[in-house]
Amino acid sequence: EYWHPDIFEFISEKARTGGIVNFNLSVGYDDNFMTKVDEDGYFRLVNPKGDAPLEERVWTSKNLLRKGETDFDKDYRELSPSLIVSKDGTEVINTYNDEVVGKVSNDGTVLISAKKVFDYIVENAWEDGCPGMIHVERLRDQNKTRNAGEVRATNPCGEQPLPPFGACNLGAINLASCVEDGKLNYEELDKRIDSGVHFLDNVIDMSKFPFKKVYESVHATRRIGLGMMGFADMLLDMN
Repeated sequence: EYWHPDIFEFISEKARTGGIVNFNLSVGYDDNFMTKVDEDGYFRLVNPKGDAPLEERVWTSKNLLRKGETDFDKDYRELSPSLIVSKDGTEVINTYNDEVVGKVSNDGTVLISAKKVFDYIVENAWEDGCPGMIHVERLRDQNKTRNAGEVRATNPCGEQPLPPFGACNLGAINLASCVEDGKLNYEELDKRIDSGVHFLDNVIDMSKFPFKKVYESVHATRRIGLGMMGFADMLLDMN
């Protein structure tokens, strides 16, 4: 999510290193983030780990290397940080492009410009098609299976919002093969929908899962996705 301390590393990962393949990366955001983009506002970085109160997990300048400090060059080479603090201790710098992306408040809290994050997302999406953006607040509000866990992200290809350890099972009906004599055979389509749903649901019971938590999450909700393909060919066959 946009408030994660490694957000600049995450945003630029594919364009910068090419190290992640066969995955779509998306930055999680909410209405508050977009408001701050519009108003050129700032937000705090928060460590997502641990059970400590929020205020104890907020990133401060003590969490970042500061230019001019003793052993800065040595620590910089070893840690390869995405963010550092300027020599005078007032600015936060994105090390990948040396751009100032935030500031340090009087109490030492690191504040990041929402607009700078948004612009960096756009820049890297133009470079490499990644990352996208996903409105996690809306996903959670519209989650119909809250009893099975809070939605945290999507599957690797971005179609299905999922809770931790969640998985979904996808298939597609070829519409082009449902055309007869220039018309869509709805009876055949209905039959394939019934068979497709039944088939995908059976796959859940026949599958082996790498972890018990994945097994439990999948069986708690039995997520499936029956989609369509061949739409353009269908239209051609129907003139």
